[in-house]
Amino acid sequence: MSYLVVKTRKCKICRTVFAPRSMSHKCCSPDCALSLVEKERSKTVKEAVKAHKGKINDAKPISFWLEKAQTSFNRYVRARDRDLGCISCDKTAEWDGQFHAGHLKSVGADSYLRFNLWNVNRQCVQCNHFLSGNVQQYTERLSNRIGKDRLEFLESSPKTRRYTREYLERLTDIFNRKYNRLKKRHKL
Repeated sequence: MSYLVVKTRKCKICRTVFAPRSMSHKCCSPDCALSLVEKERSKTVKEAVKAHKGKINDAKPISFWLEKAQTSFNRYVRARDRDLGCISCDKTAEWDGQFHAGHLKSVGADSYLRFNLWNVNRQCVQCNHFLSGNVQQYTERLSNRIGKDRLEFLESSPKTRRYTREYLERLTDIFNRKYNRLKKRHKL
């Protein structure tokens, strides 16, 4: 006479040991089975939502990612230079007006230097907008700040660069993390 030995399992929901009636039983009771179905259904819904968001992000133009990266980068530069005045004029850090992240080499003319930290410094709104960057004063003061060799690199660098979405997403993430570290360290 041979006896059939049933191997026990742990319930996927409540983790109690039970003897399954067939190979497909994963739960000890109908209540646990319903809970398992709900859990798996919510899991597939989450995966579907994640896939949909991925498709939406794929459909966004490169200009969206470029703007997002530029915003993150500029915010970091303004926080980095918070104790410095305008790079182009004599306005101090205590000036009540608005400061921008001013580029020595403009974003439109030299896209290669768009996210270069040597090329971007804190600049008052008057110099940045109304004096078109006040380039001569900017160049003189930047030379004193970063050195002549770095300034020569900025002057001789390539003019254009094409950015990918993945690169811009990574850049945005990097500068958001840098800004948050700076903010935490200096209690901004």
